[in-house]
Amino acid sequence: MLTISLCNQKGGVGKSTTTYHLARAAVLEGLRVIVVDLDPQGNITSSLAKHPVDEDTAGLADVLSNRTKLPISEVTVPGLWDGVDLVPTTGEALPVVRDELVVAGAGRESRLRAALSPIASNYDVCLIDCPPSLDQLTINGLTATDITLIVTHSEGVGSFVYEV
Repeated sequence: MLTISLCNQKGGVGKSTTTYHLARAAVLEGLRVIVVDLDPQGNITSSLAKHPVDEDTAGLADVLSNRTKLPISEVTVPGLWDGVDLVPTTGEALPVVRDELVVAGAGRESRLRAALSPIASNYDVCLIDCPPSLDQLTINGLTATDITLIVTHSEGVGSFVYEV
């Protein structure tokens, strides 16, 4: 399974939108895709889940937390299209787990990688939508990844042309 993280420390640059479109493109190519919503805002969960995900539904926080440690396969929900699944962010639990990871011991940065390992043969591509910060959640995403895409806005010359 090829794992790709989409990151930027700034919010609103298009990480979730890019993740959505990459998932769609991969499915159209016949690839099996799993998307991990590592962002506590849960935007990719809202836009990519086939059915609305209730706040009390088990999600990524239940996979990463010391208290529950559910297998990732137990929290995965269907995506909008055949061939795509989603590991959702639900409720307010992920920020709590982020804080839990700050004080956790050795191995805290590789919990997501360890969680993905048992399902790797089920998918061709894993897309990880990272939060707009450099915290333990993002570090988990980066540790689990083969490729990191840093999503940015195009600015500069285009902005200059409008001002002239």
